[in-house]
Amino acid sequence: MHPSLRAGYTIFWIRKMTEAIKYSYIELLTDKYQNDGVSKGSRGYIIEIYDPLEAYEVEFSRPNGETYATVVAHPSDFKVIDV
Repeated sequence: MHPSLRAGYTIFWIRKMTEAIKYSYIELLTDKYQNDGVSKGSRGYIIEIYDPLEAYEVEFSRPNGETYATVVAHPSDFKVIDV
């Protein structure tokens, strides 16, 4: 038996890693946002969901926290790294 199913453990419902939610950490899979200052492989956070099937606002920041780009991305343009 899996340890999480033993008595005394709480079972949590875990979202699939492909399901983007607000503040998910994502990685771009395309170069189509290069004019906005980000390219394939860039990582950022979803800060707004306009339509789960169509549009997510993603913010990209430097290590000091300064935002250098914000784009509205289609879900096929990124993969979720962490929710």
